Order: sequence, then structure tokens, then C-alpha cells
Amino acid sequence: MGFLVLDQLANEVGIRIHRRGYSGRWAEGDLNGTKFLMLKPTTYMNNSGESVLSLCKNRRIEPEQLLVVYDDLDLTAGRIRLRAQGRAGSHRGLQSIIEALGTSDFPRLRIGIGPVPEGMVGRDFVLSEPSQGEWADFFIPALDKAVLGLSCWLKEGIETAMNKYNG
Repeated sequence: MGFLVLDQLANEVGIRIHRRGYSGRWAEGDLNGTKFLMLKPTTYMNNSGESVLSLCKNRRIEPEQLLVVYDDLDLTAGRIRLRAQGRAGSHRGLQSIIEALGTSDFPRLRIGIGPVPEGMVGRDFVLSEPSQGEWADFFIPALDKAVLGLSCWLKEGIETAMNKYNG
């Protein structure tokens, strides 16, 4: 879901996330005069911190200047949640980023994909394709709202984005 949010924002501002580097694919963009970078790590999800740290070191980006966008089994499908900081919970990719940066003090945007259906393993659920109904009812609206939240964060900061889009 995180990559889909970045792809949607990239389409809206007319760029492609295709440059190689920082153990991922990245792009530079501009949203109404606000310049930004987007990174899609190509490491295994559990090693996302390697990619994020590489970008931060090379581009001199502080953790509080990041917004990590990711899907979350612990959040109900279709909901989004912006936070200024926090723990990783059960998300191994986020834990990797926290460990690589040495801090959990960075903004994040969670996109709910849960709960895991009874009798199914979380990993298998994450890798399964949602039904057309689930896309229409939960994920398309969540993607649209997440892009709005991300855009708000870029222009107005995390506090304003949290106030407008959490709930």
C-alpha cells in the first residue's frame, strides 16, 4: 500500500519513481512549490532501514523530515493514521527503519489492511490480492485519503495532517 500511495502522488505531480540508488527506486518532485523526495526500497521489507538510512545519509535528511508510508495489519482496512513518532508494533519493516536510524522519532502514515482473517497467517494475507469489493470499499478510498494526508504533510506539517486526516 505504501508504494501505491507514492505511485499515486507521483502520477498526480507528473513524475516517475525510476531512478536507482539508495537500495531502492527514487524520484524528486514538487508539489505547489514544495520540493520532496520519494523512495521505494528494493530491499526485503524487513531490511527497509538499509535503504532509508542510505537516502538520509547521502541527502542529509534528518529523521523528522521523513514520512514513512506503510500498510498495517493492526489497523482496520480502509483507515489511515498519521503519527509524529511511535513504536513499530509488529511491523518488521518499520522496526528495521527505527533500528537503522537509531530513533523512532519520525512521522509515519499507516494504511490499514487488517484484520487478518481467522485461520490465515499474516504474511500470506499481506501477500494476497484483495477482492474487487475490498478494493472498492476499503483500499481505493484509503489510498485517496492517504495521498491527501501525505500532500498535507508536505505543505503544512505533521500536526495539521494529523488533525485533518486522522479519525
